[in-house]
Amino acid sequence: VNPNSEQAFVGYARENLLEIALNDPKRNYVDPFGKPEIIYAVKPFWLMYGFRPLNEIKANLAILIPRFFMEHDLAHADLKTLFKLLLGLTGEAKRLVLDKVRQNLPKLNNATVNCWITKLSGEYSDDIGVIMPALLNLVYLEAGQALYVAPRIVNCFLQGVALSLSGNSRNLLRCALTKDHMDVDEFSVVTAFENTTPALIEPGTVSAVETAYKHMDMNFGLSVINMP
Repeated sequence: VNPNSEQAFVGYARENLLEIALNDPKRNYVDPFGKPEIIYAVKPFWLMYGFRPLNEIKANLAILIPRFFMEHDLAHADLKTLFKLLLGLTGEAKRLVLDKVRQNLPKLNNATVNCWITKLSGEYSDDIGVIMPALLNLVYLEAGQALYVAPRIVNCFLQGVALSLSGNSRNLLRCALTKDHMDVDEFSVVTAFENTTPALIEPGTVSAVETAYKHMDMNFGLSVINMP
């Protein structure tokens, strides 16, 4: 997830006061700037972006991990509580949940979610993040399509070839599906725990050879030049 400007400013100052070196791999904020971003698909591209509606998330989890769902009363949990509970699993508790996810996956009537949980399980077999396709929107971009990646919205790039153009920042908080530094607590502070509907950026024609992609919340844009 990318922080917004206020979060980055505060986080950067806090880690400076804690004397965490800028090159420390455990540092979350390497600059004081927010990070809006455009993803432009050069070739077909898959990503996860934003949370599904809460009732849909709960329905998926009730199928995938029914005992865990009932024991922790997830039917009455808010999104942040549910998310942190899953991401906080370790050891045997995590293994049991992952085993149940794989065991019950055929019962989930969503071929795309099934496909991506299976793919992620093959690469990150002991990472609870493999369940994220059941919680997050799966987005497919055709070549030439672009998506605005807003600060505070959970995202994960999955497959394909895309160009990422962002604001002047390298801040990125991670919680799963990576070998890089992860900080679930700070990730949860930064993240907007709300349903998000992915919206493509409508391209604008500048000239016969130039197409521009810009979002109203960004002070920069992307232009694609097609030479004859």
